[in-house]
Amino acid sequence: MEYNRMIELARESAPDAPDTGELLSNVRQRLYNRRQRQRLTLAAVLALLLGGAATLPLLVQGEEPTLTLAERVSARVDTPKSKLPAPIAGYQHSISNRNIMTLI
Repeated sequence: MEYNRMIELARESAPDAPDTGELLSNVRQRLYNRRQRQRLTLAAVLALLLGGAATLPLLVQGEEPTLTLAERVSARVDTPKSKLPAPIAGYQHSISNRNIMTLI
């Protein structure tokens, strides 16, 4: 008897499944939200890249190369226009000395 009553109650109750229009609107809303998140993420990444590219020259611009000891000493020595700087002259002398030693 109780079994028959359950069958009658099941027939009387309306199914609570959503209709097709509601399902489609939910799917559309989820897709819209996903696209919005993707656009926002892309915009944030592009802003970070452009900001990094814009600040990179400012970071690099402040660095000056440090001079070596030979460059600092050569900068202090005044050389006439007709003479070569000491490192280049020394290099030329070593080449000519090698040539002389090769001939001997």
